[in-house]
Amino acid sequence: MKSLRINILLLIFTVIAITSCSKDKSSNVITHSATEVVAKNFAESQQAWAAFKTTNSNTYTFILSGYSFTGNTSETKITVANGAIIKRDYLYYHKDGVSKITINEWHETTANLNSHPDDNAPFYTLDEVYTTAKSVWLKADAVTNDVYFEAKNNGIISVAGYTPKDCMDDCFVGVHITGVSK
Repeated sequence: MKSLRINILLLIFTVIAITSCSKDKSSNVITHSATEVVAKNFAESQQAWAAFKTTNSNTYTFILSGYSFTGNTSETKITVANGAIIKRDYLYYHKDGVSKITINEWHETTANLNSHPDDNAPFYTLDEVYTTAKSVWLKADAVTNDVYFEAKNNGIISVAGYTPKDCMDDCFVGVHITGVSK
């Protein structure tokens, strides 16, 4: 009887150990229903963007952020008036604990727009972000990539892109938008 209890306990612990340690490889694969959810969320986000754009005469500011595992961060603030980019401000810094150490910083106006192409600073309007998200970033193969979409800026895109599943560092392709304002 004692050996039966021990065997049952061993069986229970074995089952618990196996189920808690095994990883369901299908959990990262976007299924048909997950793809439909992303499409629905994207469509709702496009509607929120269209309403915001109409209310503000297609005039707004937004911040595109880039992050590295090394602690380096970039922020590109883009100002759009009547659907056209009129200003771009760039800040590239290293975060060392609570301190920000500026590595590079510049400002562009209509007179010198897009004059810093070597700094990997995005040059997008939000209309272009939505177009690229729909046609490129969210179309990445979900078998070989983790695909991301979020709309945390009052319904407007905050994250759209993908990361190859076998990549270790700084592999995200897409956008992180940390703020949209009038």
